[in-house]
Amino acid sequence: MKQKGFTLIEILITLVILAILASIAITSYQSYILRSHRTDAMKLLLDTAGTQESYYSFKYKYTDSLGELGLRSNKSDYGYYQLSIQLANNGKSYILTATPVGSQVTDSCGSFQLYSDGTRQASKEGCWK
Repeated sequence: MKQKGFTLIEILITLVILAILASIAITSYQSYILRSHRTDAMKLLLDTAGTQESYYSFKYKYTDSLGELGLRSNKSDYGYYQLSIQLANNGKSYILTATPVGSQVTDSCGSFQLYSDGTRQASKEGCWK
């Protein structure tokens, strides 16, 4: 008489295949999440650059003071990046830097920079997309 069902070997092979597929999916998902959080840095830098330009149109110089720009915090909207402002050329130009914090620190792109002339830079090539 033939028994119906699965053998232990068949079940173990199925579990191994599922574990491999799950590990691939989780790694891909984590990479996607890190990439999607980069938009938080880009938005922070572009918004701050716009605010700097508005400030410049009235004061004829840029500022490194968040308060003078009307910003309440140096954190990005979702808290994945921290803003720093560096002035150059006696306040006639600036460099905005978004540095990753928290879970975003593991992102290979690292920090993002936006210069007053519009130049964009990241710690790794191809991250400003």
